[in-house]
Amino acid sequence: MLVNFRLALLRAIVLDNGLVHLIQASAPDMIGLVADDQRRTADLVAFLMEKKDELLNEYATMGQFSVVFQPQDDEDQI
Repeated sequence: MLVNFRLALLRAIVLDNGLVHLIQASAPDMIGLVADDQRRTADLVAFLMEKKDELLNEYATMGQFSVVFQPQDDEDQI
């Protein structure tokens, strides 16, 4: 059980680092979507980091969850 927890923790760290990079690297493009004001890059990054932290906190406190797989069309049904 401890191995599963460590694996999950490592996956969360990788996810966190990936999200940080995505937000920082994409901020100028996202600003272009909101009036192209490049001076607001720091504000946008801070906002997105806060949202990322909220999402990861929800992920970290999840006791149990289910994954449901649904076929995309009739050909995928078994």
